[in-house]
Amino acid sequence: MDEEGPNCGTDAQVDDLILALIAGELDVIRGALEDVAAQFCSDIRIVQTHGELLQSIDELAQRHENLARLLRSNPMEGAIDAITLESLRNRMLDGVTDQLAQTADSDGQTIWASF
Repeated sequence: MDEEGPNCGTDAQVDDLILALIAGELDVIRGALEDVAAQFCSDIRIVQTHGELLQSIDELAQRHENLARLLRSNPMEGAIDAITLESLRNRMLDGVTDQLAQTADSDGQTIWASF
C-alpha cells in the first residue's frame, strides 16, 4: 500500500480518529433523540400520558453526550469524573476499577493509581 493509503497514520492517530468519529456519531444520535423528544413534548397529551418515557429519552440523550465527551477527552482518565450522570459515571469507574484489579501486578499495584 502506498503512503497515501489508509495506513499512513500511526496506530494512535488512527485510534484517535476513530474515537472522534464514534463521538460524532453519538452526537448525531443524541440530536435525533432530542428532536424526537421535543416533538412528543409539543403534545400535552403525550407528555401527560408518557412523561416517564420522555424522561428516559432525555437520559439516553445525556448518556450519549457524556460518552461522546469522554471519547474526545485526552487523557480519558480524568474525564470520567466529569460525567454528569451519576449512574453512568459510577458504571465507568467501577468498570475501570474492576478491569485494573484483574490486571494488577504481583505487588497489587494497578496501572491507574488514581482510581
